Amino acid sequence: MEVVSTDRADFWRGVKDCIPTWIGYIGVGLAVGVVSVASGLAIWQVLLFSIIVYAGSAQLIIAALLVAGSPVLAIIFTTFIVNLRNLLLGMTIAPHFASSGRWSRVGLGTLLTDESFGVAAQAISEGKRVNAAWMHGLNVSACFIWLVSTTLGAVIGEWVPDPTVYGLDFALPALFTGLLVFQLAQEAPARRKLSFELIVTVIVTMTLTSLVFPTYVAILAGTLVGATVGTVRSR
Repeated sequence: MEVVSTDRADFWRGVKDCIPTWIGYIGVGLAVGVVSVASGLAIWQVLLFSIIVYAGSAQLIIAALLVAGSPVLAIIFTTFIVNLRNLLLGMTIAPHFASSGRWSRVGLGTLLTDESFGVAAQAISEGKRVNAAWMHGLNVSACFIWLVSTTLGAVIGEWVPDPTVYGLDFALPALFTGLLVFQLAQEAPARRKLSFELIVTVIVTMTLTSLVFPTYVAILAGTLVGATVGTVRSR
């Protein structure tokens, strides 16, 4: 009984720690919903993509490819490549939940996003107690807010013919920038220096790669190089 009570408390602690992320999700989710409808998707399709894909960057890319008239296989492949970074995120955070059950870990990996990973990484770096129940609270609440926000955005999108006029296409970069600034502000000077070096490494890698390959390849290359350099430097 005590274990169940502790898990419940940790779950709600995860929900509470996710509240700042909700604010960003609401803004980005509304933007994704509006942009998706503008690209020709129906409201139910926006909700379906939010459930299956559950990734703001990938959903915006899908919308852009639909507008460009890209074939279905190209859209699926591009989405798969862009979301490959989640494999790296999952592998990075997995050791902290090694004692959890198999299906619990599957659930954690399925709902893991860039933002929830960022919150978890910050909590771990600060020495806070992070377990599966806490992570489930973080992930589940974030997913719920995302589904509601994108669906509401799709409804609003019925009356917004051109989302770029309102700068809605910049919502996702703004969210990531905010998370980055918050994390840098909490880091020690030595750690912050390493973070800046990694940012420069990722930017340079993506810029050079994008000169030869499509954007999704540049994103994957930047993620791989940044993660590799960060792992090596941290040791």
